[in-house]
Amino acid sequence: MPGALFCGYVGEAEGLLPKTTAMKFRQFIRILLDHGFELDRQRGSHRIYKGVVGGKTRIVVVAGHRESDDIRPGVFDSMIRQSGLSKKLFR
Repeated sequence: MPGALFCGYVGEAEGLLPKTTAMKFRQFIRILLDHGFELDRQRGSHRIYKGVVGGKTRIVVVAGHRESDDIRPGVFDSMIRQSGLSKKLFR
C-alpha cells in the first residue's frame, strides 16, 4: 500500500510476529562489555563504547535514556553493525 508506514512486524497466518527479538539496552551493553568494549565517554543519553574486533578499533554509540528500555529494530541493527560483532551474539 503506497504511503503506508512499516511498523516492524511481519504478518503471518497465525498473527503478527515481531521482526527482531526485543533486547534491552542493559543486555546490549553487557554483551559489549563481555567482548572487550569499554565506555569511552558519555554526553547526555549517548554513551560511546570503544573496543577492538578483528584487529580494528570499533566505536559503538548507544543512545538510550534508560537501560531498561527496549532497543528499536533499526537502532539495534545499526549498533550491531558498528560493533563488528556477530549478530548471533545478540539473539
